[in-house]
Amino acid sequence: MIRIAICSNNENVLNQTEEKLNNYFKKFHLEFDLQRFADPISLLDGMDKDFQIFFLDFDMSLVKNRRVIHSIRKIDKYAYLIFLSSGHDFEYDPRRPGHFLAKPINQACFEKEMERALRHIQRIKNKYMLIKNHDGYFKIYLSGIYYVSILHNSLFEN
Repeated sequence: MIRIAICSNNENVLNQTEEKLNNYFKKFHLEFDLQRFADPISLLDGMDKDFQIFFLDFDMSLVKNRRVIHSIRKIDKYAYLIFLSSGHDFEYDPRRPGHFLAKPINQACFEKEMERALRHIQRIKNKYMLIKNHDGYFKIYLSGIYYVSILHNSLFEN
């Protein structure tokens, strides 16, 4: 199942994006779990849901100044970010998965971007652990672990 987060303070953007996702996943008979967020702070609070694809309204100030982007990347460097924007003021970085969709969202462009996102998820499909510490959540991909040491002969601390 694919886990998707939509974050926008605009109810129309949330509804339109959700409708496009419902149509897309119904068309291709795929399962997905969708969660909507009205602000970036609640999105970051919900990061324990382990989202794979993020639709972020770029017109929100915390997204525009990249605080939310940095926070998501800190937790999961492989998360697929799709920015929804009414302008073209974002510099796309080809080293980072993600792309721009102009508002209102065109169905053909949306489907093309979803194909990219699903290919990305399939390509990086990797086993990982979602860890919570005093800074919040982050993922550790098992392919990146070279050595494990255990303190006091216990993996769990009470």
